[in-house]
Amino acid sequence: MIHLSIIMPIYNTGKYLHKCIDSILSQTLTDFELILVDDGSIDESGTICDKYASQDDRIKVIHKENEGVSIARNTGLKIAQGEYIGFIDSDDWIEPDMYEKLYNLALKNSCDIVMCDTVTKYDDKPDEEDTITQLPEDVLLMKEQISPKLLCEIAGSACRCIYRRQILINNNVLFPKNIPLSEDRIFNILAMGYANAVYYTKNPFYNRYVRKGSAVSKYHINMCSIIDKVRNGYMEAIEMAWNDRSEYKLIYEKQIVHMTHGAINNAFYKDSPKNFKEKIEEIKEICSSQLIQNTIKVTGATDVRSRLIERKNIFILSIIAIMLNMKHGR
Repeated sequence: MIHLSIIMPIYNTGKYLHKCIDSILSQTLTDFELILVDDGSIDESGTICDKYASQDDRIKVIHKENEGVSIARNTGLKIAQGEYIGFIDSDDWIEPDMYEKLYNLALKNSCDIVMCDTVTKYDDKPDEEDTITQLPEDVLLMKEQISPKLLCEIAGSACRCIYRRQILINNNVLFPKNIPLSEDRIFNILAMGYANAVYYTKNPFYNRYVRKGSAVSKYHINMCSIIDKVRNGYMEAIEMAWNDRSEYKLIYEKQIVHMTHGAINNAFYKDSPKNFKEKIEEIKEICSSQLIQNTIKVTGATDVRSRLIERKNIFILSIIAIMLNMKHGR
C-alpha cells in the first residue's frame, strides 16, 4: 500500500502551482501519490498539471467542472489509495520533511490523525505562526482528552493534518458540499470524533499563503444562508461523531456568534458589488435572522457587538464594520 495520498484542489492558481507541486516532489517521504484535481480552471493550471503528470508517475490528474473545493477534495478521496491522506491548497507550500515526520509519528503512536503547526505568509505584512495555544508541547490526545474548547482550536485547517484513510472510509467522512466557509472545521469535527487518537506536533511544517482574493478575505454573498448551513453542519457532525454532547454544541454555537460578527464586516468588504443602501439592508437581514438571535441568547453572549446585533442597532454596527475593515485593509 502507498504510504500517503496527497490531494490538491486547483482552481486558477497557475501562478503558484510550480512552487506548491515542487515542494511536494521534494519531500523526503517518496512513497506517495499526488492527486491534482483541476476544478474547471480557465488559466494555465490544467496544462501545468498535465505536464507534471507526464514527468512523474506518482502524479494523477483529474479535470472536472468547477464545483468548489469541497467537491474537488471529495473527488480526490474517491480514488486515493494511500494508507494516510493529506491535503494541500494549491497556493501554499510545505517543508521538505513534513510528510515523513507526520507519517512516522502516526506509525510510532498508532494514531489516526497527526497534525502540525503552520506559518501564515502574507505579501504585505510579517509572517504569523499558527500554533495550538492550549497545547504547550507535542502530545498524543485520546478522544476523552479533547475538551470542547480544545476541539474548537484544533479542528481547523485540514491541510495541517494527515488522516488514516480507513477511518474516513469507514465513517463516510467527506467535506460538506455547498458551504463556502468552515468546510474544514466540519470535516475535522467528524474525523477527530471518529479517530482513536490525534497526535499534535508543534513543528510548523505547513506554509499557508494568504493572497488577495482568497476565500478568507473576499466578499461572500448570502451570509445568512451560509451561517445557517455552517451551523447545521456543526450540529450534525457533533451529533454523529461526539454523541450529541451539549457542551460541544455550545462551543460551536459560540463559533456561530463569532461568524456573525465576521458576516457584518463582510457586508462592507471593498470587493462587495453592493451600494451603501444594499449593504445596510444586508446587515438588517443578519440582525433579523431568528437563528442568529436565538444563538446569541443560547450562548449568553454579552460582548458589545452581540448586544448591538440583539438590539438591531444597524447604524453603530455599520460604523464598527467600516472601521475594522479599514484597519485590516479589507
